[in-house]
Amino acid sequence: MIMPSTRNISLVFKAVPKGMPIPGEHLIIEDRPIDLEKIPENGLVVRNIYNSLDPYMRLMLVEPDTKHYRKPCTLNSPLRSLAVAEVIHSSCDDYPIGTLIRTSLPIAEYSVLSREDIDMASSSAKVKTLPSSTTLHPAYYLGPLGMPGLTAYSSLFEIGKPRPGETIFVSSAAGAVGQIVGQIARLQGLKVIGSAGSAVFNYKEESTLSALQRLAPEGIDIYFDNVGGQTLEDALACMRKHGRIIVCGMLSQYDSTSSTDTSQSSYGVKNLFRLFSQGLTMRGFQVGMRDFGPKYEEDFERDMGFWIGEGKIKAVVSEVTGIERGAEGFVGMLKGDGFGKACLRVEGSGVGGGDGRELFRRI
Repeated sequence: MIMPSTRNISLVFKAVPKGMPIPGEHLIIEDRPIDLEKIPENGLVVRNIYNSLDPYMRLMLVEPDTKHYRKPCTLNSPLRSLAVAEVIHSSCDDYPIGTLIRTSLPIAEYSVLSREDIDMASSSAKVKTLPSSTTLHPAYYLGPLGMPGLTAYSSLFEIGKPRPGETIFVSSAAGAVGQIVGQIARLQGLKVIGSAGSAVFNYKEESTLSALQRLAPEGIDIYFDNVGGQTLEDALACMRKHGRIIVCGMLSQYDSTSSTDTSQSSYGVKNLFRLFSQGLTMRGFQVGMRDFGPKYEEDFERDMGFWIGEGKIKAVVSEVTGIERGAEGFVGMLKGDGFGKACLRVEGSGVGGGDGRELFRRI
């Protein structure tokens, strides 16, 4: 018997890139048909509404035997990311039809979740039901009320230990995490300096070292690092005694650390001696680690919900419309073409590049 199938356009990892991924070569759009009537026992069939586009995903586009902190993507399979989806078929009482959920899903039009998928989801990707009473845009649950927001909140308080009157420097301050860090820090009474393509200072027009010497002549107390490389070196040069460095990511190094091409060399930071000469604390983390997301989740949801409701935190979310533009959107996010949290709106009339339309649109 031939089972009925439905078109299921997906963003597929087709080949390992040596540098920046190329749409149509490393990431392609394919139809992976799905039987929407085949519902797993105690499972779900969902319609993806939004998939998150995040820098860390670049680190997963590697050879299958690569040792990394995240499991490599499977070649010839759809990329996965956190997503907001609507339950369209259910054999699970906890998630009736029409429920909006957030969890890790393939970047595709439709997805299937078995009971094992639901139970085995990691702490940062656990299946969460969105409040039925919410008036917020669903993409907010992938941004300020999702992993980026929890990443910003937990690491700032766990590692940064902010005190009123201190100065914090946030690199990639217009990104998904950076924009939240800066606003939380300001609410804690800190002076905030941010680098972005357009912010307090533009890293494309002024070096980080020059900007920090101009904007914080007495030095900085906290550095929230999203970039690494030269920016980390310049921040180290300006750290005050007993300062704290929060290592959230190193976007400038992702192509070199993910590549098998030896010509893609990592930047060598040359002033690490300041870690001991200034008595600095420098700590990396992942939001799923016990001392971060799990420890702070309850406080985060309470505080962030209040701050957003009161208008004290305003987050920008940029969307790419149409799964056909998924590869283009992912690479655009890595290049910094968007602003704030980048998301892919799965449904839409996107037809790929070259049609003259702007790639990202602010929600």
